[in-house]
Amino acid sequence: MFEQAIAEYQEATKARDGNSQDVEALLGAVYAKAGERARAEDILKKLKSGGTEVAPRSLAILYAALGMGDEAFMQFEKAFVEATHTCLSSPLNRHTTICVQTRAFRIYCGG
Repeated sequence: MFEQAIAEYQEATKARDGNSQDVEALLGAVYAKAGERARAEDILKKLKSGGTEVAPRSLAILYAALGMGDEAFMQFEKAFVEATHTCLSSPLNRHTTICVQTRAFRIYCGG
């Protein structure tokens, strides 16, 4: 199961041609869940030291997969704030906010 996910994310990383920080974070999460913690931590270190921004939701998923709950929660909170600001102009903002909040909670809690 993990081998296939790893292969798919590796292929997606190559296809993104240098613009793959979010995909790399998800690859790191799969590595962590597959028991390859060192590889996941290497990806996290690379993403944190890189000059480009990584979406907070992607970092949150990687942190959660590594068992770094406090860091994951801070990133989910940052993603939630960004999503809330994005959807304030939408007539569906209340529903969008609830959806983002619920999804982040499910991901963080492993659901």
